Amino acid sequence: MYRLPVINVPVPTNELNLPVGSEKGLVGKGFMYRLPKIQGTLLDDNESDILKQLEARQDSILEQLESLKHRVESLKENTKTRINDPAKFLDIVIHSSYHTPPYSVPLACRWLQERSGLRLFTSSHVHSSVKKTLEHLKEFLPSSNCQSRVDANVRITIIWKEDLNRDPECFVAMLPNSKIKGEVNLLRFLNRQFGLLSAAGCEDVSTNQAKSDEWLDRIHSSIIWGESKEGSVGQVSKLQMILEDIEKIVSKHKFLQPAKDPRLVDLIAYTSIKGLLMTKSQPKVIQQYISECQKYFDSSKQQNIPRSVGVIN
Repeated sequence: MYRLPVINVPVPTNELNLPVGSEKGLVGKGFMYRLPKIQGTLLDDNESDILKQLEARQDSILEQLESLKHRVESLKENTKTRINDPAKFLDIVIHSSYHTPPYSVPLACRWLQERSGLRLFTSSHVHSSVKKTLEHLKEFLPSSNCQSRVDANVRITIIWKEDLNRDPECFVAMLPNSKIKGEVNLLRFLNRQFGLLSAAGCEDVSTNQAKSDEWLDRIHSSIIWGESKEGSVGQVSKLQMILEDIEKIVSKHKFLQPAKDPRLVDLIAYTSIKGLLMTKSQPKVIQQYISECQKYFDSSKQQNIPRSVGVIN
């Protein structure tokens, strides 16, 4: 065969970096080349710098953990405060059909602002399901009486939806697993929380509360829900019956409950029937009752939109 050239030129043994055994004539007996150690070969200066970096990093991590601990404790304390005193922070989101706005809600908001002294932050939004411009509902809620949401005791947001359900759905921050169904029940909730138009001072609180609940249920079933069936004979009869009962009471007392000022039942009765009475001839007693409620609830620059114009064609 052909002779091949030498690939590696022979190198003297003394020029190789052989292990210590080579000095004792042990070359070729299983010894490997000497390799540098992975640890312990850095210079002292580099080792000192790395230790300082590790210490600084550890101190930074400990500071962040301590800061996180304080933040968690602060959040826990704030949560306890809000649960024990809901007036310090209450968030209510109302999903409502723009066809049937809950007209008692703006009046309740004004009462909380002006008579309870609460800071309310109000806002409104239109759901993507709505394809119409809701100009008449842009200022449905009264203006906020605080600078921002953070400064508010109560935050009320209303979202207008394309929904045929007459009852709004209200989501409350302190009730994460449930919601409040209906305008009347929202008023009941605000009454429990803040004494909204409560009948405190009446001789028999329990009896008046029972009568109030009865009136609220009647107005809800006969007027609020009954508006969609107003053309039926049965509905006209129900409406006439409840108006006759109101007439009997307000002919003896100024309002539906024996008090000098209107109560919760008067608020929902006023906002429910005032639009209906505009197109019908009613007894003077009923007209005077509506006038008295209007003086109390609509004394400020509150929009006066009757329920009958709530439906958009």
